Amino acid sequence: LGKPHESGGTERPKTRAEMDRLMVDVYGDWRRESKSFGDDLEDFPKPLPKGEAGEGWNKQRRYLWTDAFGLLNFVTLAHRAAEDHDFRSRDEYLSAGRRLIEVVHATLGEPVDEDLYPMARDKNGATIGLRIGKTENSRESDAGMEKDGMYWHYFDKWLFALYRFGKHTNDTKLVTEACELAMRAHPYFVAPGSGVRWKLNVDASPIPDLEPPGPSSDALSAFLLYSLLPLSKDRMTEDVRGPARVYVQYVASGGISRRRLDPLSFGLQAWEAQWMPPPIRRRILAFLRACGSEALDVRSGMQLPFRLYGGLMGAILLRDEEGFDELAKHAARVAWEIGLEYEGNVPAGSSEHTAINKVML
Repeated sequence: LGKPHESGGTERPKTRAEMDRLMVDVYGDWRRESKSFGDDLEDFPKPLPKGEAGEGWNKQRRYLWTDAFGLLNFVTLAHRAAEDHDFRSRDEYLSAGRRLIEVVHATLGEPVDEDLYPMARDKNGATIGLRIGKTENSRESDAGMEKDGMYWHYFDKWLFALYRFGKHTNDTKLVTEACELAMRAHPYFVAPGSGVRWKLNVDASPIPDLEPPGPSSDALSAFLLYSLLPLSKDRMTEDVRGPARVYVQYVASGGISRRRLDPLSFGLQAWEAQWMPPPIRRRILAFLRACGSEALDVRSGMQLPFRLYGGLMGAILLRDEEGFDELAKHAARVAWEIGLEYEGNVPAGSSEHTAINKVML
């Protein structure tokens, strides 16, 4: 995200410096000259604020959504540092990203308490899936968003981020790890031919009060994710192909346009659209053009800034599409003139959602 000028240029160094500042506020300082952490990054990342993530068995506090976008930020920062020929910073960003992966898997890939809230394991002892890190623990989760559990729309973001980090660094082990995580969790999340369970208990068992899985955005995200991952089991993709196709047809027919998109939903629709077949893509983009100004309304969006920032990402992603130039410029201005001012005056942990807000921005 570059700050727009009348000349059309960008202030790349300033952009990276602002990203760096936000990430340090959330995760702590990973740079070698920092006095806060050693070269081995043993104390990195600092735990997320108490109100934003529950404490794990290791006294860490991680939240899968926040850290998925945090990991993608480290990929972006490393990429931009390399473009600026700042290879020391590039290596530091990648080291910080690797350490974040280790800590997330160590924290959310293990139960908070093995006796009270056990997680399922495969025959080799590997846990099934990842918890998302809610503050409220329970052996039996709820049908809403209050209690910890395994949520597909968080899990898929982490798998995508892990895959992108592995591809960026040419680390086949991380790509393989993303595939293995997906393969272990697949039989529990997916009802073949029907859809994806959006949420499971921490032990991977179904939640009785949830509606049965059917065509949904989760089925589409599973299909897209499985298509990106170099999986050895084509069966996984076939298990979600049908419900994903039904959902896409529903979206393309205008079914989803009967309700107002919130900013984050706008952003996710924009992200998914890049993989759609041209006829369906055109219909989705037409819908996003029609509702873009309302979806990215700043006054209502800043009530939950992280959701607005997700929408801004979607608008900027579409900047080269016909009819999205002004919306993309608006999104960049909001990020710079409103987002940075707001996040710069709210230290991480000082109020609700500070960490996820900063990472999403």
